[in-house]
Amino acid sequence: MSPNTNTQNIQQQSQITIADQEAPIVILFGAPASGKTCILVRLLRYLNQETNLQWEPDATFRSVTIDPIYGTVCEKFKSDVNASTTPVATPPDFYLLAKVRDNYGKTLFQILEAPGELYFPTDDLKNNAQNFNPHSFSYPYAHSIINAPNRKIWCFMIEPNWETPSIRAAYVDRIKAMKMHMSPTDKVILICNKCDEMPALILGKGVPNTSLFQQEMQNQHPGLFTPFINQHPITRLFRKYNCSFVAFSSGTFFNDGTYTQSASEYPKTLLQTLLRAVRGY
Repeated sequence: MSPNTNTQNIQQQSQITIADQEAPIVILFGAPASGKTCILVRLLRYLNQETNLQWEPDATFRSVTIDPIYGTVCEKFKSDVNASTTPVATPPDFYLLAKVRDNYGKTLFQILEAPGELYFPTDDLKNNAQNFNPHSFSYPYAHSIINAPNRKIWCFMIEPNWETPSIRAAYVDRIKAMKMHMSPTDKVILICNKCDEMPALILGKGVPNTSLFQQEMQNQHPGLFTPFINQHPITRLFRKYNCSFVAFSSGTFFNDGTYTQSASEYPKTLLQTLLRAVRGY
């Protein structure tokens, strides 16, 4: 049995439950190694260290009958958030839902941690680019989450000088295809991760030149912003796109497996952007 077949079998057998169908779900959407796990860990560390917000994995998200180790995985993830080592990439069969609550216990939003292969199978695309279908998702999990009644906040990962122009074009096609799964109340955040790889566009500690990063990502990913052009005759005068843009860095990673977290301005800006999206702005 191939690894891909094993992964599909696990996902077909597993069950998920989204108990809270009111709080928005933040979907960190990106290819493998695009930094989704590192972004989540940096954001949750910021919540722990510098805010009154609380978070915890949703223990009911996966069936403990079919997946008895899920509770252990949740506890390990909580300890990993505070570790000094580099966060491990999400395994192909691993899903986790984390709840973020205010100091009154109200859930503000939920964040989905899922493998990049679910969203954009880069290796498959490299091996068989001609048959890549931007509308096709092979995992039942994807449809269960995407079709949940909760409002979604789609966080699409992009990064400087990623892969080849053809693969970037295919990724843009995937993002465009996701529009058919979005409701009018959903929000979109484009996150330029690993922005520290372009130091010339960093104005100071934790302060990226957001407009120049946005322009650079438009140049490197032609058509990326096209699905989000604001067509409203009035609001388009002061808001060109119906999406937000954030330049982000998780930190500096070292060969020995450790890393130094980024300046708090990065997760602070991301959190503020998420909260605006939660409130419908």
